[in-house]
Amino acid sequence: MFGFFSYNKNIRNIVVLFGTVFNDISIRRLKADGTTEREFKVPIAYGPAEKFLSKLNQPDVMTLPRMSFEITDYAYDPIRKLQTTKKFKKVKSGSTTELTTVFNPVPYDFSITLSVMVKYSDDGTQILEQILPYFTPEFQVTMNELATMGIKRDIPIILDSVSTEDTYEGEFITRRALIHTLVFTVKGHIYGRTPDQGIIREVDVNIGSNLFRVASVTITAGGASYTSVPTVTFSGGGGSGATGTAVVTSNAVASITITNKGTGYSSAPTVTFIGGGGTGAAGTAVLTSQKDVNIDVKPNPLTSDGDDDFGFTTVITDL
Repeated sequence: MFGFFSYNKNIRNIVVLFGTVFNDISIRRLKADGTTEREFKVPIAYGPAEKFLSKLNQPDVMTLPRMSFEITDYAYDPIRKLQTTKKFKKVKSGSTTELTTVFNPVPYDFSITLSVMVKYSDDGTQILEQILPYFTPEFQVTMNELATMGIKRDIPIILDSVSTEDTYEGEFITRRALIHTLVFTVKGHIYGRTPDQGIIREVDVNIGSNLFRVASVTITAGGASYTSVPTVTFSGGGGSGATGTAVVTSNAVASITITNKGTGYSSAPTVTFIGGGGTGAAGTAVLTSQKDVNIDVKPNPLTSDGDDDFGFTTVITDL
């Protein structure tokens, strides 16, 4: 739907979670002297109670006691809604340049009916007393909610109601089954698709301060008759501190090596050549932005641990 396939097994995991909570319930049959004659686990399966009750009259098909459960309703829970645009992120397995992401899940309440089917009243009370003390009325279970992202969450299972029903064969002579019905609400979540995206590891930003530094000098005239290196001066332009050294070739100025770029220039300063025995040399200053901002993400997302202090450090570097 909507052009993408997405299946995270969220509903299936709720079913597995619920069944796991109740899959270790036992019944003990006692002798007259109170000692244990035998003990056995009560089987549990997903499906409506009617499906199993219909098999009672079929020989060697099914016996009691038995438990079954099924999801009977899904309801969106607006109270637990989280910010829609927030994402969970994890470095993709086998890659150093991609992240696997998923948006915050959608909260849903799953109504689940647990049917306890027994033939004897004592069997039913044994089962109930192994369940009811843990629900007050909520019982928390930790679930690996989205294994691909490593997301674990405590899932509340809330007991809403308990009811009992006797079913008989014929004129209320032979009990067919005693059914205890427990209705629960499981506070779960449903996740969307988990697309991949590239990792942003460093961001370079020009802050645009409108101030400049001298990056170089373009020689517009080399002049003549220079027998030594002339002194280079920079004046005007609103800034200060720029210095450079002239390079003389064949009695003419060939280039200027910038030894200090200066700071605070709003326009190109005037370049002047003094001394050296010659005349006629001229040049034009070339400016560059005064500062550059490097944002370094720390710690490195490729080597960090889950308990590292994530954040970023802004380093302002003069060019």
